[in-house]
Amino acid sequence: MNTRSVAISAGVGGLAAGLLSSFPGLSCLNYVLCLWVWVGGALAVYIYSRMEQKPVTSGQGAILGALSGLVGALILSALSLAFGALAMSFLAMTNREASDQLLPMFTTQGIVFVLSIFFYLIIFPGIGALAGLIGVEMFGKPAPHVMG
Repeated sequence: MNTRSVAISAGVGGLAAGLLSSFPGLSCLNYVLCLWVWVGGALAVYIYSRMEQKPVTSGQGAILGALSGLVGALILSALSLAFGALAMSFLAMTNREASDQLLPMFTTQGIVFVLSIFFYLIIFPGIGALAGLIGVEMFGKPAPHVMG
């Protein structure tokens, strides 16, 4: 496998999965179906097959999907941390009188965040690998060249 093509395709697929999973309205589809992880894994296979112009094997598709899922998990975790910290600091600034009551909420949010990172890092690559296998069936053949 071409390392550059793997990095680009898994990066783009993971970026799509991570960003779409972090939007408040769209993220609910990820909770129900892991839809964006499926899309990211298949997208990685699609991009790789177009870059390399040769058939993608099932093993390659699984690797591309798993890497895409890993990238998506890391992006979603980073965005969740950033948005969560921003929301908590805003809440603390606007409600100074209740700052003593906010500490348990910060602690709970921290525990949920750590658990969700472990969940993302385990589930996203696994589902991404399955999506890569499906992506091979859908996109694993290169586009035919048009003689002109």
